[in-house]
Amino acid sequence: MNGSEIIDFIKWVAIIFPILYFGYFLIPCGLSYYYFYVFRFEKFKDRKIYAERPTRADVWREIRASTSTIFIFSIGTALVREMIINGQTLVYFDWDAYPWWYHILGFFLIMVVHDAYLYWTHRFMHIKGIFHRVHLTHHRSLYPTPFAVFSSHPIEAVIAYTIIPLLLIMIPIHLWLLIFYFIYNLFTNIQGHLGFEIFPKGFFQLPLIRFSATPTSHQIHHVHFNKNYGGYFNFWDRVMGTYSEEKPSSRKISAIRFQ
Repeated sequence: MNGSEIIDFIKWVAIIFPILYFGYFLIPCGLSYYYFYVFRFEKFKDRKIYAERPTRADVWREIRASTSTIFIFSIGTALVREMIINGQTLVYFDWDAYPWWYHILGFFLIMVVHDAYLYWTHRFMHIKGIFHRVHLTHHRSLYPTPFAVFSSHPIEAVIAYTIIPLLLIMIPIHLWLLIFYFIYNLFTNIQGHLGFEIFPKGFFQLPLIRFSATPTSHQIHHVHFNKNYGGYFNFWDRVMGTYSEEKPSSRKISAIRFQ
């Protein structure tokens, strides 16, 4: 990059950051938190996975940690933008470039590869020395709120975003499907950190759906630590023996793992 290209890149980071911070983090996560923890808490309190409620300090800690993550994601998004413009990815703009069935297949392929990446990098970050230096930032939320979605150490944020450009140079996907994928990714992350089981009882026992990660399974991960590492699916957890539906009953049992 020459001087003008660097200035242009910084400009795009400055444009992207507020869009992501407010449109992809603060507003959707804030509305989710307000709806379930304030406005409709009495209505949904019986669906609370654990009775414990996050403190105001917990919420502000999650927001602070998320700010650096969104900044790193903004840099990554600016880089991906450059790659797309320069034709360095397989992102396409013409719906007729591929048959209709490929649009569905490509979306699913990205989910599957991304989920495998999430599982194994998540396992990596639970290695003892790495966990306390990096992943503990996220796991300080024993009972997370939607604001915990991006509450990560900067190193974890870099690891999390690295898969995005790799996916885009491996798997063709339409630009609008890519945008929808990021929206879907946000939705699944919010529900996983919501603290409420919002789906009807038995929903996740339906064929195929039973292999999806659930709000309860990820909440169990936050208090159990060594179970349910999956992102979208529980496939890798089932294969590797890390899947659990059993909720630990005591906060003290989990809290000792911080030591």
